Amino acid sequence: MGEKKEKNFFSCLNFKRVVEIGIIAILGGGCASPPPPPPPNILTFSAPNTKIGNLEELCRGGDGEKCRKVGEIYRWGRGVSPNPQLAKKFWGIGCKMGDGLSCVWKGRGEKNSTFWKEMAEEGCQRGSGLGCVMAGLMEIDQNRSGEFFKKGCQNGEVVGCWLENRKGESGEEKKGETSFFNWKKTLKDGKKGWKRGVISLQKGCNRGEEKSCVTLGTLSFLGVGVEWEPQKGVKLYRKSCLKLKSGDGCYLLGRLYLRGIWVEKDYWQVLKFFRKACKLGSPWGCKELP
Repeated sequence: MGEKKEKNFFSCLNFKRVVEIGIIAILGGGCASPPPPPPPNILTFSAPNTKIGNLEELCRGGDGEKCRKVGEIYRWGRGVSPNPQLAKKFWGIGCKMGDGLSCVWKGRGEKNSTFWKEMAEEGCQRGSGLGCVMAGLMEIDQNRSGEFFKKGCQNGEVVGCWLENRKGESGEEKKGETSFFNWKKTLKDGKKGWKRGVISLQKGCNRGEEKSCVTLGTLSFLGVGVEWEPQKGVKLYRKSCLKLKSGDGCYLLGRLYLRGIWVEKDYWQVLKFFRKACKLGSPWGCKELP
């Protein structure tokens, strides 16, 4: 299956128009007029009393991404009582509507590892870079795992790029990457290896190794080898960007705001973190700027 080349998210933007309307229009296809503002009363995680009905209505109207958001809210009880079963229902709807990350979250919500892996692969096929990385981490066959990591890389998940050559090291170990390389070497050693590797990543992150923090954040988003704690993933991306000055960390943080993954969509934050990523030397961040 061929990969569609991602467009530069800001190539279609008229920045004078941005100033006039106060919003950045990120469009999936080519360039077009900015879309109308979202309906009022859309749920935000910061509101103590939220009306989830608006999101549910948009979901049932065919917006798979909104189905994913509804599932996230129900799974973690953001303004409503936690309901994991209802979360999986909405993720299933989102997956059928083509939202790859909904497929990933649906699989992650199950205890059956075979089903979990199948849903990660489906999410990958539907364009989720995180799904590709998850599928690669769960794949025993080295060649197949490498293909999944490659797809994840092509979809903007930089950890997939770092892991693409899983058979061996892709170049010499660099200063400040010791813990990440130690983790990478343990992937083939089963659960015991994973446990050692994750401890190594945590120590490296605590020492300020940006690659270890970014990787640990990605694992927290996926719940692979660590507890499924998406909010911890957000914090680790933020730490890697703002404290450790990681360009790739800033780029990944910008992607969260672009797609509304465990945070609310905020296109000004997208622009802010992509610019910061480019300034810190991330080719991914620079690629997204005009």
